[in-house]
Amino acid sequence: AEYTYTFAGWSPEVASVTGDATYTAIYSATKNSYTITWKQDDGTTMDETTVEYGEVPTHADPTKEATAEYTYTFAGWSPEVASVTDEATYTATYTATKNSYTITWLQDDGTTIDETTVEYGEVPTHEDPTKDATAEYTYTFAGWSPEVASVTDEATYTATYTATKIIYDIDVTPEDDAEGTVDIEGEPTYGSTVTLTATPNECYHFVRWSDGNTNNPRSVVVEGDISLKAIFEQD
Repeated sequence: AEYTYTFAGWSPEVASVTGDATYTAIYSATKNSYTITWKQDDGTTMDETTVEYGEVPTHADPTKEATAEYTYTFAGWSPEVASVTDEATYTATYTATKNSYTITWLQDDGTTIDETTVEYGEVPTHEDPTKDATAEYTYTFAGWSPEVASVTDEATYTATYTATKIIYDIDVTPEDDAEGTVDIEGEPTYGSTVTLTATPNECYHFVRWSDGNTNNPRSVVVEGDISLKAIFEQD
């Protein structure tokens, strides 16, 4: 296994016969070399090297391309590399580390609420965000867009909301119920117009509203709660 021998002659040197003689063959010894095959973990051949008997073969650490799910770190050769005694094949082994990705959570105006790091294959979660009410609407969280799915890469999710128009309180009454009545027409939502009509009872006439306005009927743009009194006087 270690050597190949080539005949090098006789010892002693062969001479003319003068009597009995003994000659011993002598050889040149050449150390054998063997092919060492280095394979990737999928069985493909990366390299072949030639190494002399008795030496310990070496090879640069190979790499394995990462996938969306895993990053690979070289962990050694299988079987363990040993001194050469024959042809041998070594296969690379790797440690797989699951990849994590950044998930960005946005408010519906595009501002960032949060960033979280989630492993491949997991379904990211986030507490429901809130959105401040305006004069016109209150907002209820309705979900994320796009729909949240298992992680395969970095992803961005944007909060969506259901807007509910605010209905305001309209407290408009006569200063004295005995003097007249007030009718209200229209839905008191932000930006809409309601019509206030003061109707005096017999022997009374309308004078003004408690804020000084004298229009009757009167149109009011709703921008909040409305509280007014209709003021009447006796004829």
